[in-house]
Amino acid sequence: MPVRAYRVNKIDLNRPPSWNFWNSEALVEFLERNNCLDGLEDSYSGMIVVAVDVLKKILDDVTVEPSVKQSIEADIKFAEAEDNDCVTYYCF
Repeated sequence: MPVRAYRVNKIDLNRPPSWNFWNSEALVEFLERNNCLDGLEDSYSGMIVVAVDVLKKILDDVTVEPSVKQSIEADIKFAEAEDNDCVTYYCF
């Protein structure tokens, strides 16, 4: 069966970023353990999809800066308001 590739016309990013990989080592380790970073290149660039359930576990199990916690809480609220069970992040 053929696999088609479609051009992306627009990526609308939320500002500021939800987190910085270089400043959130515990978060990155948690995402790696939960296989959430498989879509990224070695430089941590690319797109990832993280389930809302995983984001909620981050809030419960991972020590993150207050600003990162607030961003993740906002990401969860955004996903739930859109009736999505995951959040897509464009990392660069």
